[in-house]
Amino acid sequence: MPNRRTITALLACLCLAATLEAAPQAPAQPAAQAPAGDTAQQPLVVLRLKDNSLLVGRVVREDATTVVFDAGALGQLTLKTADIIARLDPATVAAAFQAPQQNAAPPAQTGLSGFTGKGKVIWTKTFTGGGTFTSAAFKQGVIDQRFPTITGKTLKLPGNQYVAQLNLVIMRASERGVGFLDGSWTYAKYDPFGKQADNPKLSIG
Repeated sequence: MPNRRTITALLACLCLAATLEAAPQAPAQPAAQAPAGDTAQQPLVVLRLKDNSLLVGRVVREDATTVVFDAGALGQLTLKTADIIARLDPATVAAAFQAPQQNAAPPAQTGLSGFTGKGKVIWTKTFTGGGTFTSAAFKQGVIDQRFPTITGKTLKLPGNQYVAQLNLVIMRASERGVGFLDGSWTYAKYDPFGKQADNPKLSIG
């Protein structure tokens, strides 16, 4: 027969087993996983492209040939690595845009655009010329030997055409004002009709 100690040990084991079965089991907690590709954790960067445009955002991922870039309101853009010429610090770019602009010196005025500096006189002279010659479209002499009195000229057939044009402009600018002389001449002669234009013009101001 089992002795008293053995019976006591058996009773203790049965009580312990019953206690463990009755205790509520805590549900197993899944292991926490770090979000993959968390764009918010990437540093802000400014990309300068070949066309000198700037993109502000964060690099999502990149490889040897492409860069996936989160440009905020523009969404995610896939760029070629070869199109990116620089990666800039946003603070540096912002400071450059906030720097005071140096006022460029105004361009020096000339006699064509306004008065000159004190005690200075500028002369501007321009001369242009041109002309055209068009040979006769029809014979101006005797058309048929059987009718010597009938010529292209008497029939008013178009002959040689001459056109000439000349233009001269002289301007004088000083600190007090600008003066100019503008002269032109147009001449045109169409055979057999004779002179068609002979117009000289002159203006002073």
